[in-house]
Amino acid sequence: QNDEGSVFHGWPFGGENEDGGWGWWLSGPGQQTEGAPPSAAFGFGVDFLRYMVEHDPDWRYEGFSFNDYRARVAPVESVLSAKDPNLDNFREAGGKLLFYHGWSDAALSALATVDYVDAVYARDPTARDDVRLFLMPGVSHCAGGPGSSMNGQTPTQRLMS
Repeated sequence: QNDEGSVFHGWPFGGENEDGGWGWWLSGPGQQTEGAPPSAAFGFGVDFLRYMVEHDPDWRYEGFSFNDYRARVAPVESVLSAKDPNLDNFREAGGKLLFYHGWSDAALSALATVDYVDAVYARDPTARDDVRLFLMPGVSHCAGGPGSSMNGQTPTQRLMS
């Protein structure tokens, strides 16, 4: 839960029906395959807890208590989480940060990335000089989707030829 009381950012509309879209990540394929997780998010979540948090390949989720979740993931979160909006050291060293995020990403919500960049700007408005976010319509997780195969340079190339 964040300071404003939001538990989760949600997902932008538009990627529900794409291959690799919400269905695959969140609710799984319509037809279950023996041994396959019910959804990609479930499979990744269980394996994250099993291997990165519990360090036990035999760990099972059935006895897991979400009351202990924050304490259990804290050591991993300090390494994997990118929530700190303080980019001072990076920027003072001359760093420039360019993000892109697909609006149709069903694995990681683009709205969470927007919130993070907004927090960076709120903390230090001069970060707008060094930190930029590009949101890409129709782009799924790790590329994919109709937006990732669009070539916006083709009209310019034709004009210049």
